[in-house]
Amino acid sequence: MIIREERHQKQAQKLIDLANDVLAQSNGTTRLFDYSDPYFNPMFKKIKKFERKFKKRHKDGINIDVGEKLENFSIELRYIPERLHYLMGLIGWLNTDTYAPNAHQEGFYSNSYHDYTAKDMSTKIWYYITVDRYIDLLFIDNELQYRYNPQEVAA
Repeated sequence: MIIREERHQKQAQKLIDLANDVLAQSNGTTRLFDYSDPYFNPMFKKIKKFERKFKKRHKDGINIDVGEKLENFSIELRYIPERLHYLMGLIGWLNTDTYAPNAHQEGFYSNSYHDYTAKDMSTKIWYYITVDRYIDLLFIDNELQYRYNPQEVAA
């Protein structure tokens, strides 16, 4: 179980780094990858391919381990910084009570399973955000930080 969690966290960090590279390119700051345009990174092509395959299999009703497939192209919400969770609630992407994505949102997926470790056999739900949607969130956060810089307000 610990190995699986570590793998999930490493994969999520790779996707977060990829998204941060796009933001760094737009800000003109130091980037993590050496591509002239961050979208030239082959990881983006792989991510799109994984998402297309997932949607096709999910639509066709083929039984797959959803969590294993989702981690290939999306980031589990628990690995996203808390301030971005708060921002998603403010802009209406997440329900502020449950921190679940609001209904009919593009770029969000869920995975549920029975928690056999709990005495009441409850169901756990993990939520995921796609890299594209996470990049949108980073740009919104960046724009808000730029517009409402605390140093400018104090002056």
